Amino acid sequence: IVLQKPLSRETASINTTSSFSNPVIDPRVFTNPIDLEMDISMVKYVRTWFQAPSQASLTPVEILPGSAVQSDEEITTAAGQLSVPTLRHTLGTYAKIPLKVGRVVGPDLLVHGVQGLSVIDANIRI
Repeated sequence: IVLQKPLSRETASINTTSSFSNPVIDPRVFTNPIDLEMDISMVKYVRTWFQAPSQASLTPVEILPGSAVQSDEEITTAAGQLSVPTLRHTLGTYAKIPLKVGRVVGPDLLVHGVQGLSVIDANIRI
């Protein structure tokens, strides 16, 4: 299960120790509580779907988080342990939305608040 459009937003900063160093990236997975609510709902939905008569011939088996994980609290714990940040932020991490609600990239593809830095890749979410 992968949340394709998370509301949590990662941060990426320039590593100030050396301009040749990798950037400092914090994926901030589940920092927006709605993302976790969606993850819990998806686990419950997939479990219901697995039980549907139309799926019987396919014999689906839940591997993760596993059938022993049942309560919202248990799913939350499992999500925290099993989540892979790169899957949760595959695209859309640079929001091209109004500045007042968190814009990162403007219509000119320049990163807001950083002079002369532009972004041109799949991370731009319109």
